[in-house]
Amino acid sequence: MQKNNLIIAFTGIILILGVLFSGCTNSPGTLNPSKEIVNASLNKNFSSNSDRFSVSYPDDWNISLARLGSFNRSTIRLNGDNETRVTVNVNSYVPNKTLSGWVNWWITDYSTNFQNYHVISEENTTLDGNPAVQIISTEKLVLDLKTMKVITVVNGTMYEITYAAPPERFDNNSEVAAAIIKSIKLSK
Repeated sequence: MQKNNLIIAFTGIILILGVLFSGCTNSPGTLNPSKEIVNASLNKNFSSNSDRFSVSYPDDWNISLARLGSFNRSTIRLNGDNETRVTVNVNSYVPNKTLSGWVNWWITDYSTNFQNYHVISEENTTLDGNPAVQIISTEKLVLDLKTMKVITVVNGTMYEITYAAPPERFDNNSEVAAAIIKSIKLSK
């Protein structure tokens, strides 16, 4: 009888500790960076009138731009270091493709073209108040990467934002990357 009470008490303590500590971490797959990260480190801004978006990023990150051909597609890349980046792809070339159509295209394209592409999770989210899908995955380009991709479609334009880092470093910058992604404002 006393042994059963001890087991019940121990189980209760474990459950209480689990509940108390479950809210203390920020999962790397979420778009909920701490307010300290958002307020303290996103001091630089980039805005594109032609692609109708703006994004904020930390002082120690740099930005590179690329406009790809005449397909109404452009890319900006925010570089945290040589292996950590947030990329914003904007594509208005296929105006009738839905959000689910773009998500399926990305997963099919990556599964076909990248070694060891594996979707860890896919869930609905929002980006600047717009319905979006977040995909956490691993892939191999030149090096192994873990990625968090957020895709939305606004007025026929697809916005695909990807945070990528080596798997062992993904968690290190996930809050900053989530803050960068959450800072994105889309003009409607």
